[in-house]
Amino acid sequence: MTKENRFFVDVRVGPFTYKALLDSGAQCCLAGPRMMRELAERIKPSRALIGYADQNTQPSGGYLPVMLQIDRDAGRIDIECTEILPVEMVLGVDFGRRWRVDISMGRNQWRSGDGPWHNFAKLNDTGSSRCDIVAECAGITVAGGERELVERKIKKLIPDVPPKLGHTDKIVHRIELVEGAKPVCHRTRRMTPKMEKIAHECLQKMREEGIIEVAKSEWNSAPVLVRKSDGSYRFCVDYRDLNKVTKKDGYPCKNMDTILDRLRRARYISKIDLKSAYHQVCLDEDSKAYTAFSVQGSRQYQFLRLPFGLKCAPMTFQRLMDSLFGAEVEPYVFAYLDDIILVTETFEEHVNWLERVIRILLDAKLVVNRDKCEFCCQSVKFLGYVLDSSGLRIDSERVRPIHDYPTPRNVKQVRRLLGMVGWYSRFIKNEAEIKVPLARLLRKDAPFVWGADQERAFETLKQSLSEAPVLVRPDFEKEFAIQTDASDYAIGAVLTQEREDGEHPVYYISRVLTPAERNYTVTEKECLAVIWAIEKFRPYVEGYHFKVVTDHRALSWLRNFKDPQGRVARWALKLMEYDFEIVYRKGSLHYVPDALSRAFESDERIEVFAFKRVEDKWYIKKLSEVKKSPSKYTNWCIEDGMLYKRSYNALLDPVSNAENSWRLVVPAEQRERVLAESHCLTSSGHLGAKKTYDRLACEYWWPDRTERPYDEEGRRSTLWAVVAADMMEFPRSKNQNKYLLVFQDLFTRWIEIVPLRKANGVNVLRAFEELVLFRWEIPEFLLTDNGKEFDNAVVNTALEEYGVKHLFTPPYHPQSNVVERSNRTIKTMIACYVGDKHDEWDKYLPQFRYAINTAVQSTLKVSPAFLNMGRQPKQAKSLRREVEKWCKAELMQPSAWAERIAKLDELREIVMQHVDAAYERQAKYYNKDRKEVKFEIGDRVLRRTHNLSRAGDKYNKKLDEKFCGPYEIIGKKGENVYILNVKRSKKKPEVHVSHLRKWVPRRSLRQRPA
Repeated sequence: MTKENRFFVDVRVGPFTYKALLDSGAQCCLAGPRMMRELAERIKPSRALIGYADQNTQPSGGYLPVMLQIDRDAGRIDIECTEILPVEMVLGVDFGRRWRVDISMGRNQWRSGDGPWHNFAKLNDTGSSRCDIVAECAGITVAGGERELVERKIKKLIPDVPPKLGHTDKIVHRIELVEGAKPVCHRTRRMTPKMEKIAHECLQKMREEGIIEVAKSEWNSAPVLVRKSDGSYRFCVDYRDLNKVTKKDGYPCKNMDTILDRLRRARYISKIDLKSAYHQVCLDEDSKAYTAFSVQGSRQYQFLRLPFGLKCAPMTFQRLMDSLFGAEVEPYVFAYLDDIILVTETFEEHVNWLERVIRILLDAKLVVNRDKCEFCCQSVKFLGYVLDSSGLRIDSERVRPIHDYPTPRNVKQVRRLLGMVGWYSRFIKNEAEIKVPLARLLRKDAPFVWGADQERAFETLKQSLSEAPVLVRPDFEKEFAIQTDASDYAIGAVLTQEREDGEHPVYYISRVLTPAERNYTVTEKECLAVIWAIEKFRPYVEGYHFKVVTDHRALSWLRNFKDPQGRVARWALKLMEYDFEIVYRKGSLHYVPDALSRAFESDERIEVFAFKRVEDKWYIKKLSEVKKSPSKYTNWCIEDGMLYKRSYNALLDPVSNAENSWRLVVPAEQRERVLAESHCLTSSGHLGAKKTYDRLACEYWWPDRTERPYDEEGRRSTLWAVVAADMMEFPRSKNQNKYLLVFQDLFTRWIEIVPLRKANGVNVLRAFEELVLFRWEIPEFLLTDNGKEFDNAVVNTALEEYGVKHLFTPPYHPQSNVVERSNRTIKTMIACYVGDKHDEWDKYLPQFRYAINTAVQSTLKVSPAFLNMGRQPKQAKSLRREVEKWCKAELMQPSAWAERIAKLDELREIVMQHVDAAYERQAKYYNKDRKEVKFEIGDRVLRRTHNLSRAGDKYNKKLDEKFCGPYEIIGKKGENVYILNVKRSKKKPEVHVSHLRKWVPRRSLRQRPA
């Protein structure tokens, strides 16, 4: 039986595509080595025993609970793991029964249930015609006796216990400085006690191996400990500044085309690895001082051997290899930097040359790392090619991201695919004609239906991108470029070269981010993409100048960290020895790496769909009903597997063009989370029931929720015309802040807050300029109390220059300043989240600001954010944001935004009516039991006292009179504020009517003299 006659289907699991063998003889589904490697994090323990055709049984390597996707169908299934499976995956009887698989020998097709017939997957055969499963599993090209002979030779030449790290006397590395170079001297960086202990252990080990010695140098670089994948640390030194003043080495690296051509005759292959290769090369005596470094709590040291990270280290090592393996051995031995490959056509030749090569290395006093060597192996990957007994062929990994590119599931993904294809369109014959079926899906109002024509075009374009003339073999005489990009879930890159007819890809790579990596910042993800791509493409770019092309401007400082303490900085140290420049390319032109990094979005979305587990019977039933009869449920829709309900908001939807009218329907299992994120998060502010409900109503729906219709009439008002400000005092925080300054636009209720160390005019003015004037606009009025931080020469002079009129609230009448209500809300939030840690009151201020500005105001009936920006911001880690991460992300056209902004004026008129109505309700309530009091100029009145108790003076305010006076009214401000003539005061006080009482002269009532 040959491989071509077996039945394979394309199966997707998350971001990966596998060629799965349909096998009716297998009782269960099986995962091979590749699947186990790529889904290692999901493997769970299993007690199963797997029986093989040769009657042997082996314990399972675990099982994988996965979501399988085949064409448009998806379902969960458990797959047992085995390392010796000769194919990527086997679909057994359990799969066949569950999917109701029907295979037609005559058609040479298969189908699931009553679904359409599908062709079997085509294997990307790479040249080997061997099909015997036993041979594939064995992976051995030499007979047992021959292998024993090789092992005896190796043991004789290389001892089981490796000797102490040696150093060759064939070459030394010399650091030549540019003219006028001055010594680089960095201070010793501080380390934690734990890291300091690790550093000292590394120093001790290097001293014992003769790699470093005590130094006394005017040069000093800073060491950095870089964490390795196994949890241990690698001792590195930051030589970036030394590299800047080091001359370039023009020694040419090997001609790769010549090597690749000669490797085609290989049948027996060995790969030899040197232990700590660079550390086996000595430094020139004069160059040692340049490598000096110092560690906290220790002395200064310098390297005796070639350290990692020096600029010209690859050229020195290539010189060494060329001196050891000259032209006389080149037909059999090829050394590219520290990769040594031995190939022969006969076994006898291989054994003889293997012994000769190892003796050459030993004579040069180089130590071979026996554990990492591969002797008489079946195949070796080298520079993007696979070398085996059948010859030299392209490594399928070079084009795997293209072969595994998922079928587009929406318009956005089709547009991204065509963007990548268009970048290489000049090299694809009949490209415009091929992509017509896909382009039809981009038409306005066209339904998204993926049919046979689209599938055929998709497969044709993938094939074109993964073969000549688009894909080219590397030309080491021309400069390489590495284009990288990162998305929330994956990173991608492509190695390219400019040829006479334009830019061509050489190698595509992409991978999914681990759960930990998904928590990285955008800059960290972009940096990770660069680091990973350079390490993957190292055989192509090491020793050459190359470009890194990115759409992230922040990476321009990747090589210029002054104090590399963070994750990104430590990554940057890995790039010290590479000669490259970072080139920025606009994101809209970064088609290929962008498509590779986002290729997995659809499948990640499938995992999110179903909310991990749904048992809500009502939700399952409604989802099924809407799916079967969409025309019947016009106010319901299913988008990417998620259920939505139209819930019209008469106030917001006319402005947002019904964008907000579709609410995500939440199953019972997720409602507690949704309630928590809308109430308990710091960005939600722990607000009351009504505000929590209104926040939910903007995003979600479930059966027991009710709608709130809003009025649509009103009148026009002006944003940021009147701004109120107030200052609150708190205990001194850990950040040394003591005051909180709050600004609020009285129309939209938007707040800006900033903590201050000192409450003075300079700080208030600076905050007013940064948070109001230059962020929003210059208001007409600023309303504050009479505190000295507001009423001073600095603030008043500046406001006069800006044309802002300064209004003051009457003393002891805070209710006349609306911002006081926000102050109460902020204090409540702080109390909820700070607890007894009162010195951390300023810790969550940005989140509190966001919570207030995105909360629906009871008076306005919309949020301040919507009134200011025309849209409702979403919670950072909300359920809806998570499930919609990979869909509905189409950018609004400028015309649509213009229309929305125009409608905001209508909304603000409606809001103003709500404000007026609220004022009327509040006034009615306030005036219910209140008698109107009015005074005239010349009247004499009593003024309420506001004295404080003073124990030292034996004075208690409770025993004092509540009013003092009388005072004459000499002026009036507004309806309720009067100016009094107080003889002992230079500034005539302005007092609210609520603090005044009419003076009635009575002989029996003793009054305090004025």
